[in-house]
Amino acid sequence: MTRLVSAIRNDMLVQWRTGLYVIGIGAAVLSALALGYLTPAEHLAIAVAAVMLLAVGGSTFLYVGAMQMFERDEGTLRALIASPLNMDEYLGAKIVSLTVLASLEAVVMIGGAMAYIAFKGGEVTLPNLPVLALAVVLIGVIFTLMGVIMAARYTSITAYLVPMSAVATVLQLPLFYFMGVFTHWAFLIIPTGAPTMLMLGAFRPLETWELVYALGYSALQLAVVAIWARAAFDRHVAKNA
Repeated sequence: MTRLVSAIRNDMLVQWRTGLYVIGIGAAVLSALALGYLTPAEHLAIAVAAVMLLAVGGSTFLYVGAMQMFERDEGTLRALIASPLNMDEYLGAKIVSLTVLASLEAVVMIGGAMAYIAFKGGEVTLPNLPVLALAVVLIGVIFTLMGVIMAARYTSITAYLVPMSAVATVLQLPLFYFMGVFTHWAFLIIPTGAPTMLMLGAFRPLETWELVYALGYSALQLAVVAIWARAAFDRHVAKNA
Protein backbone atom coordinates (compact mmCIF):
# COMPACT_ATOMS: atom_id res chain seq x y z
CA MET A 1 0.00 0.00 0.00
CA THR A 2 2.86 2.37 0.85
CA ARG A 3 4.39 1.78 -2.59
CA LEU A 4 1.06 2.45 -4.30
CA VAL A 5 0.49 5.71 -2.39
CA SER A 6 4.04 6.82 -3.22
CA ALA A 7 3.51 5.98 -6.89
CA ILE A 8 0.24 7.92 -6.98
CA ARG A 9 1.91 10.92 -5.37
CA ASN A 10 4.81 10.78 -7.84
CA ASP A 11 2.45 10.51 -10.82
CA MET A 12 0.42 13.49 -9.65
CA LEU A 13 3.62 15.48 -9.14
CA VAL A 14 4.79 14.66 -12.68
CA GLN A 15 1.37 15.62 -14.05
CA TRP A 16 1.57 18.93 -12.19
CA ARG A 17 5.12 19.68 -13.35
CA THR A 18 4.33 18.84 -16.98
CA GLY A 19 1.36 21.19 -16.97
CA LEU A 20 -1.45 18.66 -17.25
CA TYR A 21 -3.35 20.27 -14.40
CA VAL A 22 -3.07 23.71 -15.97
CA ILE A 23 -4.14 22.38 -19.37
CA GLY A 24 -6.96 20.27 -17.96
CA ILE A 25 -8.41 22.93 -15.67
CA GLY A 26 -8.01 25.59 -18.36
CA ALA A 27 -9.92 23.42 -20.84
CA ALA A 28 -12.57 22.72 -18.19
CA VAL A 29 -13.08 26.45 -17.60
CA LEU A 30 -13.51 27.07 -21.33
CA SER A 31 -15.92 24.12 -21.56
CA ALA A 32 -17.91 25.48 -18.62
CA LEU A 33 -18.22 28.89 -20.27
CA ALA A 34 -19.28 27.32 -23.56
CA LEU A 35 -21.82 25.04 -21.85
CA GLY A 36 -23.23 27.85 -19.76
CA TYR A 37 -23.53 30.20 -22.71
CA LEU A 38 -24.90 27.77 -25.30
CA THR A 39 -26.92 25.23 -23.32
CA PRO A 40 -30.48 25.74 -22.08
CA ALA A 41 -30.95 24.49 -18.52
CA GLU A 42 -33.30 21.70 -19.67
CA HIS A 43 -30.59 20.26 -21.94
CA LEU A 44 -27.75 20.50 -19.46
CA ALA A 45 -27.63 16.76 -18.67
CA ILE A 46 -26.96 15.56 -22.23
CA ALA A 47 -24.60 18.49 -22.86
CA VAL A 48 -22.57 17.60 -19.76
CA ALA A 49 -22.40 13.94 -20.85
CA ALA A 50 -21.24 14.98 -24.32
CA VAL A 51 -18.47 17.22 -23.02
CA MET A 52 -17.40 14.58 -20.50
CA LEU A 53 -16.85 12.05 -23.26
CA LEU A 54 -15.44 14.45 -25.84
CA ALA A 55 -13.24 16.71 -23.73
CA VAL A 56 -12.52 15.09 -20.38
CA GLY A 57 -12.46 11.52 -21.67
CA GLY A 58 -10.52 12.43 -24.79
CA SER A 59 -7.90 14.40 -22.84
CA THR A 60 -7.47 11.52 -20.39
CA PHE A 61 -6.91 9.19 -23.34
CA LEU A 62 -4.19 11.53 -24.62
CA TYR A 63 -2.57 11.99 -21.20
CA VAL A 64 -2.16 8.23 -20.73
CA GLY A 65 -0.33 7.91 -24.03
CA ALA A 66 1.85 10.96 -23.42
CA MET A 67 2.88 9.81 -19.95
CA GLN A 68 3.64 6.28 -21.10
CA MET A 69 5.74 7.47 -24.06
CA PHE A 70 7.61 9.88 -21.78
CA GLU A 71 8.35 7.15 -19.26
CA ARG A 72 9.48 4.81 -22.02
CA ASP A 73 11.86 7.46 -23.44
CA GLU A 74 13.19 8.38 -19.99
CA GLY A 75 13.90 4.73 -19.12
CA THR A 76 11.37 4.73 -16.27
CA LEU A 77 9.67 1.59 -17.56
CA ARG A 78 12.99 -0.29 -17.70
CA ALA A 79 13.74 0.78 -14.13
CA LEU A 80 10.27 -0.37 -13.09
CA ILE A 81 11.15 -3.99 -13.84
CA ALA A 82 13.91 -3.94 -11.20
CA SER A 83 12.04 -1.82 -8.66
CA PRO A 84 9.87 -3.08 -5.75
CA LEU A 85 6.82 -1.51 -7.45
CA ASN A 86 4.88 -4.23 -9.25
CA MET A 87 2.87 -3.86 -12.44
CA ASP A 88 -0.50 -3.77 -10.71
CA GLU A 89 0.66 -0.95 -8.46
CA TYR A 90 2.10 0.95 -11.42
CA LEU A 91 -1.17 0.67 -13.35
CA GLY A 92 -3.18 1.42 -10.22
CA ALA A 93 -1.24 4.65 -9.73
CA LYS A 94 -1.97 5.69 -13.31
CA ILE A 95 -5.68 4.92 -12.89
CA VAL A 96 -6.01 6.82 -9.62
CA SER A 97 -3.93 9.86 -10.57
CA LEU A 98 -5.52 10.38 -13.99
CA THR A 99 -9.02 9.74 -12.66
CA VAL A 100 -8.42 12.38 -10.00
CA LEU A 101 -7.41 14.82 -12.74
CA ALA A 102 -10.46 13.90 -14.84
CA SER A 103 -12.71 14.31 -11.80
CA LEU A 104 -11.25 17.74 -11.06
CA GLU A 105 -11.88 18.77 -14.66
CA ALA A 106 -15.46 17.53 -14.37
CA VAL A 107 -16.08 19.47 -11.14
CA VAL A 108 -14.84 22.71 -12.73
CA MET A 109 -16.75 22.11 -15.97
CA ILE A 110 -20.10 21.04 -14.49
CA GLY A 111 -20.01 23.42 -11.54
CA GLY A 112 -18.94 26.33 -13.73
CA ALA A 113 -21.64 25.64 -16.33
CA MET A 114 -24.37 25.42 -13.69
CA ALA A 115 -23.16 28.64 -12.05
CA TYR A 116 -23.13 30.43 -15.41
CA ILE A 117 -26.67 29.28 -16.25
CA ALA A 118 -27.90 30.36 -12.80
CA PHE A 119 -26.16 33.73 -13.22
CA LYS A 120 -28.06 34.24 -16.49
CA GLY A 121 -31.29 33.63 -14.63
CA GLY A 122 -31.85 30.04 -15.73
CA GLU A 123 -33.41 27.51 -13.39
CA VAL A 124 -30.76 24.98 -12.38
CA THR A 125 -31.56 21.82 -10.41
CA LEU A 126 -28.73 20.35 -8.39
CA PRO A 127 -27.94 16.83 -9.68
CA ASN A 128 -27.64 13.75 -7.49
CA LEU A 129 -24.00 14.32 -6.49
CA PRO A 130 -23.05 10.75 -5.40
CA VAL A 131 -24.42 9.32 -8.66
CA LEU A 132 -22.71 12.04 -10.70
CA ALA A 133 -19.41 11.45 -8.89
CA LEU A 134 -19.61 7.70 -9.52
CA ALA A 135 -20.31 8.28 -13.23
CA VAL A 136 -17.38 10.70 -13.53
CA VAL A 137 -15.02 8.23 -11.84
CA LEU A 138 -16.19 5.37 -14.07
CA ILE A 139 -15.61 7.42 -17.21
CA GLY A 140 -12.15 8.43 -15.98
CA VAL A 141 -11.17 4.84 -15.17
CA ILE A 142 -12.48 3.47 -18.49
CA PHE A 143 -10.64 6.04 -20.59
CA THR A 144 -7.45 5.52 -18.56
CA LEU A 145 -7.56 1.74 -19.03
CA MET A 146 -8.38 2.04 -22.72
CA GLY A 147 -5.49 4.46 -23.03
CA VAL A 148 -3.13 1.92 -21.43
CA ILE A 149 -4.35 -0.75 -23.85
CA MET A 150 -3.76 1.51 -26.86
CA ALA A 151 -0.53 3.22 -25.74
CA ALA A 152 1.15 -0.11 -24.91
CA ARG A 153 1.32 -0.88 -28.62
CA TYR A 154 3.16 2.27 -29.72
CA THR A 155 6.55 3.82 -29.01
CA SER A 156 5.87 7.42 -30.15
CA ILE A 157 3.06 9.86 -29.55
CA THR A 158 2.71 10.57 -33.28
CA ALA A 159 2.13 6.89 -34.03
CA TYR A 160 -0.38 6.75 -31.16
CA LEU A 161 -2.51 9.72 -32.18
CA VAL A 162 -4.33 8.28 -35.20
CA PRO A 163 -5.45 4.96 -33.65
CA MET A 164 -6.22 6.79 -30.39
CA SER A 165 -8.49 9.18 -32.29
CA ALA A 166 -10.27 6.28 -33.98
CA VAL A 167 -10.94 4.48 -30.69
CA ALA A 168 -11.92 7.73 -28.97
CA THR A 169 -14.46 8.35 -31.75
CA VAL A 170 -16.03 4.93 -31.16
CA LEU A 171 -16.25 5.68 -27.43
CA GLN A 172 -18.31 8.81 -28.22
CA LEU A 173 -20.96 6.90 -30.19
CA PRO A 174 -23.34 6.20 -27.26
CA LEU A 175 -24.12 9.91 -27.33
CA PHE A 176 -26.15 9.33 -30.50
CA TYR A 177 -28.33 6.87 -28.59
CA PHE A 178 -28.91 9.20 -25.65
CA MET A 179 -29.61 12.15 -27.95
CA GLY A 180 -32.25 10.05 -29.74
CA VAL A 181 -30.48 10.17 -33.11
CA PHE A 182 -30.26 6.36 -33.16
CA THR A 183 -32.10 4.02 -30.82
CA HIS A 184 -30.49 0.67 -31.61
CA TRP A 185 -29.36 -1.26 -28.54
CA ALA A 186 -25.93 -1.91 -30.12
CA PHE A 187 -24.82 1.58 -29.06
CA LEU A 188 -25.19 0.47 -25.44
CA ILE A 189 -22.56 -2.26 -25.88
CA ILE A 190 -19.83 0.36 -26.25
CA PRO A 191 -17.99 0.70 -22.89
CA THR A 192 -18.90 4.35 -22.34
CA GLY A 193 -22.63 3.67 -22.69
CA ALA A 194 -23.20 2.45 -19.12
CA PRO A 195 -21.41 5.29 -17.26
CA THR A 196 -23.08 7.82 -19.56
CA MET A 197 -26.46 6.34 -18.63
CA LEU A 198 -25.48 6.66 -14.97
CA MET A 199 -24.44 10.29 -15.49
CA LEU A 200 -27.84 11.09 -16.99
CA GLY A 201 -29.34 9.38 -13.95
CA ALA A 202 -27.82 12.11 -11.80
CA PHE A 203 -30.14 14.57 -13.52
CA ARG A 204 -33.29 12.44 -13.88
CA PRO A 205 -34.70 9.21 -12.40
CA LEU A 206 -33.63 6.05 -14.21
CA GLU A 207 -35.96 3.19 -15.02
CA THR A 208 -35.13 -0.14 -13.40
CA TRP A 209 -33.52 -1.64 -16.51
CA GLU A 210 -31.48 1.52 -17.01
CA LEU A 211 -30.13 1.39 -13.47
CA VAL A 212 -29.33 -2.32 -13.70
CA TYR A 213 -27.59 -1.77 -17.03
CA ALA A 214 -25.66 1.29 -15.83
CA LEU A 215 -24.31 -0.38 -12.69
CA GLY A 216 -24.06 -4.00 -13.82
CA TYR A 217 -22.51 -3.40 -17.23
CA SER A 218 -20.10 -0.83 -15.78
CA ALA A 219 -18.85 -3.39 -13.25
CA LEU A 220 -18.53 -6.08 -15.91
CA GLN A 221 -16.65 -3.96 -18.39
CA LEU A 222 -14.31 -2.56 -15.74
CA ALA A 223 -13.25 -6.10 -14.88
CA VAL A 224 -12.76 -6.99 -18.57
CA VAL A 225 -10.91 -3.81 -19.50
CA ALA A 226 -8.69 -4.00 -16.39
CA ILE A 227 -7.60 -7.55 -17.26
CA TRP A 228 -7.07 -6.52 -20.89
CA ALA A 229 -4.98 -3.51 -19.88
CA ARG A 230 -2.80 -5.63 -17.58
CA ALA A 231 -2.25 -8.21 -20.34
CA ALA A 232 -1.47 -5.52 -22.95
CA PHE A 233 1.03 -3.84 -20.64
CA ASP A 234 2.74 -7.15 -19.86
CA ARG A 235 2.93 -8.16 -23.50
CA HIS A 236 3.91 -4.90 -25.19
CA VAL A 237 5.68 -2.90 -22.49
CA ALA A 238 7.04 -5.00 -19.63
CA LYS A 239 8.59 -7.68 -21.84
CA ASN A 240 10.18 -5.08 -24.13
CA ALA A 241 11.32 -2.60 -21.47
